[in-house]
Amino acid sequence: MTYKNYRPIIFGITCIFLIFNISQSVCASKENSYEKILSLEKSIQIIENGFYQTGELDSTQFNRAETTLNNVTREYFRLAERTSEKAYYERAFSFLEKRKNLKIISLLSTAKNRDSTKAGWQERLFENFQLCKKFENIKTKLAFDITKKDSLLFQLKKVEKSIQENIDSTSVYSQKLHYLLQLQKPVQIKEVQSYFRGHDEALLDFWVNGDTIAVFVVTRDTFYVNHWIIPSEIVKHQIHELMSPLYLERDLTALKFNCRLAFNLYEQLLQPAEKYLHSVKTIFFIPDDYLLSFPFEVLVTDSIDNPQDNEKKLYQHFRDVNFLIKKYAMLYNYSTTALNPEFNKTDSSKKLGRRLLTMSEPAPSLNWDNAYNHVLKKINPDFFEPSKFSSDEIRRVSRLLWRHDNLKGAEVTKKYLKEKGNNYRWLYLAQPSLLSNSVPFYSGVLFSEQAIDTMRFSPWLPVDEIMELNLSADMLTLSNCRLENPFLNRSDGVIILPEAFLFSGVHSVVNSFWSAEYIGTSQFMSKFYWELKYKRQWNVISLQSAKLASMKDTFHHGNKVISRAHPYFWANYRLVGNPYVSSPSNAWIRPWGVVIIVYFFVIIFVLLITKKTLPKVREVKS
Repeated sequence: MTYKNYRPIIFGITCIFLIFNISQSVCASKENSYEKILSLEKSIQIIENGFYQTGELDSTQFNRAETTLNNVTREYFRLAERTSEKAYYERAFSFLEKRKNLKIISLLSTAKNRDSTKAGWQERLFENFQLCKKFENIKTKLAFDITKKDSLLFQLKKVEKSIQENIDSTSVYSQKLHYLLQLQKPVQIKEVQSYFRGHDEALLDFWVNGDTIAVFVVTRDTFYVNHWIIPSEIVKHQIHELMSPLYLERDLTALKFNCRLAFNLYEQLLQPAEKYLHSVKTIFFIPDDYLLSFPFEVLVTDSIDNPQDNEKKLYQHFRDVNFLIKKYAMLYNYSTTALNPEFNKTDSSKKLGRRLLTMSEPAPSLNWDNAYNHVLKKINPDFFEPSKFSSDEIRRVSRLLWRHDNLKGAEVTKKYLKEKGNNYRWLYLAQPSLLSNSVPFYSGVLFSEQAIDTMRFSPWLPVDEIMELNLSADMLTLSNCRLENPFLNRSDGVIILPEAFLFSGVHSVVNSFWSAEYIGTSQFMSKFYWELKYKRQWNVISLQSAKLASMKDTFHHGNKVISRAHPYFWANYRLVGNPYVSSPSNAWIRPWGVVIIVYFFVIIFVLLITKKTLPKVREVKS
């Protein structure tokens, strides 16, 4: 027998040998990863165990926890890349969300909410943590040991049921503890997919890992992962360069925006993930790291040269720029927990109807509490100046709701919000408010000072006091909110203020990042609430529509006509929380239905008049 006759046999043996070696190396790789992952998970559980027993997590411990969780995520991610098993991507997603949830829990815990000292809170959190730890351990075993799949699945369902029962039992008597327990709960892809109401929605959960950026894309039916390399330091510098004119410029006739740079950032931050967004119209962003304070809506989706201003109408050329907001409606959250319908299942319209509370123009204060002096003195004094357009802003917004209480001046007190804020379905706070990145726990809202204030003497309402409120509003708007130190490496201030309001019971929060010319704020907010009421759209769609409508507006400033198409006038508003807040109108017939009915009756009326007058006309002619 010649060599040619042996070639198929040799080839077959070689293939078998290679397959055997590859399978052996994969098994060895899995085994090594399993040991490493077990060690990392044990480390994070030790940190969590100490946190839930003492109720305290200092910055050193949190940094250790954050680093460990990043390492676990990285290990699962690498394992998924080597084996192409989707289950490992799901585990990576779960630990990424665990890190983001732990961040929120630690921020809320450090803010020292006095309710949390009540008997039973710490015990319930520790008890729930033990169940969640057990759940995670079983999930890890299940990811690596297929032989015991049935037994592990049975245990998993049993523990999952116990966690859910534990969480459900708190929803009746404490919405705040309920919120914390939900933040503890392990995140699963299938559960997140159940949050979506439409097939045209997608969740983009970002993970920044050095010079690698990964995006977990979740829709109602699918789950994708994409990752690519970017020079993170260069991208941070580009974001700083793009956003500085929006945060820092106050001369309305000298606003800058680099469209070419915005397109460059689009190519680096979003375009690689867009192949999974073919029929998507709404994106729920969960940003990470230096992307936390970045408004994705300013990204430009095509390559264009920076256009020249029109001498007659400044910034009108921006109407033709393809900003990302023209393509997608956008919501921002800092973990998937706020999307959970568990927090929004109570229909506040039945209890609160269409009641709106507005607060504006707090009386000037002379006696600042010393605890906040060193923070507030760093802020530009103009921040505390009342706007001459506040009255117009409140008038425009409140006329869109039939029942409203408009408070201003000395009436704007913390005591009123604490005692009566729970009676309103819509809260609109037009007084100055602050997102502080340098001292996150001093983020808050400015009120009028009271001679005798049972809620402490300072007119400043910081996050720890916000957490003590008991609210149930569908939406709270902070129309005059500013982000202090937007380019710090850590953006805790961006997270903590809206999260404190969500913790207090509010379903969604709209806040600004900079004050964009007060008359512009007034007109923008009236458009937003008009879209919400008369077009009967969800708040996330209404905010997009208001931004697109603002691009068509102009106003006079001195001897100039200025177009609001510039991102300075619309990119500063962010929606956080529940994207499915419905119209404040309780009418069961939609506006287009009303139009059809009116036209129908007009036609009937015309026909009746014609029928009666036609015989008389004929008689006259005869």
